[in-house]
Amino acid sequence: MGGGIIAVIVAAIITSPIWIGIINPPPSDFEIAVKPMNGAVQQGGVIQTTVTVMGIQGYTHTVSLSASGQPSNIIVTFNPLTGGATPAYTSDVTISVGPNVPAGGYIIVMQGMGANGKEHSCSYTLTVKPSTTPTPEPIPEPIPEPIPEPTPTSIVKITSPKEGDEVPITIKVSGTISGELPEGQYMWMFVNPHTGPGNWWPQGGGRIDPWDGWYSQAYIGSEDAGIGELFDIAVIFVDANDDQVLRDWVDTTTKEQDWPPINLPASANIKDRITVTRI
Repeated sequence: MGGGIIAVIVAAIITSPIWIGIINPPPSDFEIAVKPMNGAVQQGGVIQTTVTVMGIQGYTHTVSLSASGQPSNIIVTFNPLTGGATPAYTSDVTISVGPNVPAGGYIIVMQGMGANGKEHSCSYTLTVKPSTTPTPEPIPEPIPEPIPEPTPTSIVKITSPKEGDEVPITIKVSGTISGELPEGQYMWMFVNPHTGPGNWWPQGGGRIDPWDGWYSQAYIGSEDAGIGELFDIAVIFVDANDDQVLRDWVDTTTKEQDWPPINLPASANIKDRITVTRI
């Protein structure tokens, strides 16, 4: 009697549906979902959502996406259009609504077609709102531009020494100036030896006399160098920043009694230039 009961229990376990499910698992497949599932946009507008395709039970086939149910002037595009569902892929969905689409609600069916013929779908609810005509902003009256005053111009000339003169080591350079110095411009005189085209020695700012023009002291070479060589003497305008740099150079070199050359300042505007020979 007891042995018969045990046999019945064993037979029940062996024929249980649990064991059948393990021996014969469900076939591979895929799921498709859209998120968000709804959205609203005005006529002529664009809205986006996302479709996710996920494989089930090791689904290895690619899945292609498409849309249906919407009128022809609602364009649905997928990026990417096709992907592998192992384990999953997402596609950015762009929904472009034409300006003439009637306002109202639309159900768009997002379909996924597997390469092995399996097909699943999900739905997206689109609400199209009437477009609003923006209120035109008043056009402001144009504000008349102030007429700029003409920038004062200065004509500066070196009159002494003359082009080609022979000069000693120390000379007085003078000249004429007409008009006013432009605002923010400062006048300096430089000496530049032809043997070193990139070497410029500031000589100081020219002293301007309303009646006699301008003048400045200049040093052409040194006691033991430069004799018989050509030098350029130039009158130059610079801006406020370079004017301060040149003043600092004069202060430093005077204290140290050493006068190294410098490059011509970036803002330099050469107004006049002559060549002389040192004797």
